[in-house]
Amino acid sequence: MKLNFTKMHGLGNDFIVATDLDGTLRLTTEQIALICDRHFGIGADGLMLVRTPADANTADFSWWFANADGSFPEMCGNGTRCFARYVLEQGLLPAGAETVRLETLAGVKTIRIQTDAAGVFQRASVDMGHATYEDEVISLQGRDFRCVSMGNPHAVTFVDRLEMRYGAPPVGGVGPLIETDAVFPNKTNVEFVHPVSMELLEMRVWERGVGETLACATGACATAVAAYLQGYCDPNVRVRLLGGDLDVAIAPDFRITMSGPATTVYAGTIEL
Repeated sequence: MKLNFTKMHGLGNDFIVATDLDGTLRLTTEQIALICDRHFGIGADGLMLVRTPADANTADFSWWFANADGSFPEMCGNGTRCFARYVLEQGLLPAGAETVRLETLAGVKTIRIQTDAAGVFQRASVDMGHATYEDEVISLQGRDFRCVSMGNPHAVTFVDRLEMRYGAPPVGGVGPLIETDAVFPNKTNVEFVHPVSMELLEMRVWERGVGETLACATGACATAVAAYLQGYCDPNVRVRLLGGDLDVAIAPDFRITMSGPATTVYAGTIEL
């Protein structure tokens, strides 16, 4: 079987995207792992397929989304922006369309596409829905964590200093221990955050089912919420990740809007 794909990334959080509108493509966990393997496959943090929604009145598309280990996350913010760019560039949207309604396991997400005068993708803003959070912090591995859900789970901890370098401590040491702690029956994403100012947060992330990645947009949103609750930032804040910056806006009812870029790397075909 041959799979035609496009390789994309959102601030270095990379994905393989393919069209499967009729939903006939069936991939095993082993095939997903091979496709996402950076030595024997294409290499990516996740794989998404563009599919027809269950209800065309409420969504334009649905996605089938798998992490590199074959697990299925409820939501992926960087993936939503890449998805929007993909359907735009593949001609799957009506001419002049500025929004995409995407059906995910965390509900329908509305993505607003920004293009230049020539119709070339520039940026996307995503209505991430309402954040929910625990009022109390929890202590694990000698650190305090604020638990926030963006449709998927996040555990956010604050540090006085954060080395913005992939692989630097403490992410790889502490992250997997928190991800798999018994207090999180479905595992969790883990964010390490340094509040630089009321307008800027630095963040690194250990992603559930993936490991450390260069960016996590739901993590950026959860980070902004946790920092705002702690009094570390304003409701409109920039979150700096290893792969670049995302802008997060927190409404009074904790409805979250996330904005950032998405990049198309190349297209190709892989034989499975």
